[in-house]
Amino acid sequence: LQVSHLLSVQDPDSLRQGIRAMNFDVPVLSPVPSAVSGTKDASISLNGTWKFLTEKGYQGRAGDIEVPGEWEMQGYHVEKGKSAIYRRSFILPSDWEGNIVRIRFDGVSSYGVVKVNGIIIGSHEGSFATFEFDITNAVRPGENMLEVEVQCETVSDLLACTSQYAAHPVGGILRKVTLYTLPQINISDFSWDVKFDEHYRDASIIFNCKVGFNPKTGKKSAVTLEFDIQDPNGQTLRMEGNTFKVPVSKSTSEVDGSIHVMAPGKWDPEHPILYLLTTSLV
Repeated sequence: LQVSHLLSVQDPDSLRQGIRAMNFDVPVLSPVPSAVSGTKDASISLNGTWKFLTEKGYQGRAGDIEVPGEWEMQGYHVEKGKSAIYRRSFILPSDWEGNIVRIRFDGVSSYGVVKVNGIIIGSHEGSFATFEFDITNAVRPGENMLEVEVQCETVSDLLACTSQYAAHPVGGILRKVTLYTLPQINISDFSWDVKFDEHYRDASIIFNCKVGFNPKTGKKSAVTLEFDIQDPNGQTLRMEGNTFKVPVSKSTSEVDGSIHVMAPGKWDPEHPILYLLTTSLV
């Protein structure tokens, strides 16, 4: 949030000007793909054993720590307001070359600064919110070094009373870490809802999909969204209107649509029928 000047409550014109000058950066959380054409693995888990240094031990030998997990529960103690460093290396798959590379953290408590190969990628405040960064320009072929500096009990921890409830400092990389790749034209956002007809027999999947595109690095192309729905037995359902054309000419193209499904099985606590929806961008 950026405000160009101080605002006076008694000055409506100044207030309007200040509001117009505000800039909100909306965090991006792209759906992690299950498959990307031309790659063996579209995502890599970075969970597991990392090297760990407390502030007192920055110049000393690093210990081992498991991610995800609290440092306090693994025998480490970090004072309030102090920091600790997590380090690990990863190999960038050769078949990711030319694609977008992103890293996602599902929870870091309570303030984290992320570096790749010594380059600061970004920072995040808040213990239990997922965040991610584009690290395409920081990674290199082969081995890369990832470092996360985590500060203990910052303002988000105090506002949420996290450590107070736990009765100990809640700190560390608390949730999973994922490295993944995207093609230059990709599904950047996807949401859906299910509506039944008046007879509660047939259903429609109402969806909104955003297709991301970087005009600086990618080539414009007409793409198609294709949907496949499988029942619990792995059988594809009969559907009406499961393909949608998407013209890609700007950084974000958006498409709204619905898919009609004939007489699907209904979910209830005694019969928890779940269907698998696969969305493909071709």
